[in-house]
Amino acid sequence: PTLDEAVRLMAKTQIGKTLTDDQAQDLVAFLNSLTGEFPEQTMPRLPGTPGNSVISDDTGSTTD
Repeated sequence: PTLDEAVRLMAKTQIGKTLTDDQAQDLVAFLNSLTGEFPEQTMPRLPGTPGNSVISDDTGSTTD
């Protein structure tokens, strides 16, 4: 499917609306304007809970 078809389908299924041609074209133009690369993200290191960890340490092991 094209982006136009996907926009129209999502509007119909998610909000129960049929878009006009102008509305669909505006949404497609907006979505096509979203360019660029995602910045690199890393998970933050959470503060420890005594005797318990919900994330693995540098060796890949976890403690419960």
